[in-house]
Amino acid sequence: MKGIIFGTGLAFLILLIFEAGCNKGKAGTEECNYETIETAPAKFIIDRWVLSNSNNNPVNINDQGSVDYWQFAMDSIAKYQYYLNGKLQTEQHKYWVDSLLHFDRVGGYPLTPWKYEFIDNCTLKLASAFISLSQTTLIYKRIKQ
Repeated sequence: MKGIIFGTGLAFLILLIFEAGCNKGKAGTEECNYETIETAPAKFIIDRWVLSNSNNNPVNINDQGSVDYWQFAMDSIAKYQYYLNGKLQTEQHKYWVDSLLHFDRVGGYPLTPWKYEFIDNCTLKLASAFISLSQTTLIYKRIKQ
């Protein structure tokens, strides 16, 4: 009898652990459960990141997908996609990471640098590097490609 109770309890515990590791997020996407030993920000940032919060306001995912996402590639090109008036817009930027995250428009001008912080393996916080009247803070979530 003790063996059956122990086995049932163990099976239930394993089921809870698997359930906790694979939660569903908004729009049916799996939440990030990314584990890495990478510590270099220039390598750790390589992935796809979706905007989840802007200046402490949650961002709603619309029917067309995300309103805003960055995809950082190993070739130092970042693709930025967003919806404007219901149409998907795409921009490409050269990026590099040192103490700040920098962007240049491909064939264009440099953009304002950003302070970055990896809150955890799945959350990237960006804040304007320069103090201004409209200080911007953005939170991005890593999404599986």
